[in-house]
Amino acid sequence: MPTSVRLDRSDATQVDAIHSDVQIFLSLGFTKPLGHIDFYPNSEQITQPGCSKDYIVRGFSESYRTDALSGFLEGIRYTLSCAHQRAIEFFYESLINNKCDFVAMRCRSYQEFLEALCTCDDSNSSCVKMGQATSVTDLAELELPRHSRYFLLTNNEAPYCS
Repeated sequence: MPTSVRLDRSDATQVDAIHSDVQIFLSLGFTKPLGHIDFYPNSEQITQPGCSKDYIVRGFSESYRTDALSGFLEGIRYTLSCAHQRAIEFFYESLINNKCDFVAMRCRSYQEFLEALCTCDDSNSSCVKMGQATSVTDLAELELPRHSRYFLLTNNEAPYCS
């Protein structure tokens, strides 16, 4: 999509992108880096942990109103948007949970991250905090390589920070 209709690093002085929905099929998100800092929590999984197929039942039971159809449709909406919505939930938790930081590690790929081939070294940019902590960080101090990808793991449900 052209930059005029999607998030782009030219949209602000600092653009932090949380890519929580990078599925190959029915994804609402983008896989390629879009911002100054791009976070990929639980990247390359089929969906975010806790957003399984049985999520439709949870959506149905939580939003059941006067008829089963509206509850069923709400369950489908939950299922299709769960992973995408997690970006907002992660950022929100970074605002309210001061007991845990979403520490993300710069790595070339999610596979290298899982294989522990990347480390937090003495540089300011090898590991950064996702969410509010990143928003108050001076980008000039980080010296971020362009199109860097930062990976991290989260819990299945709130609190997500692990």
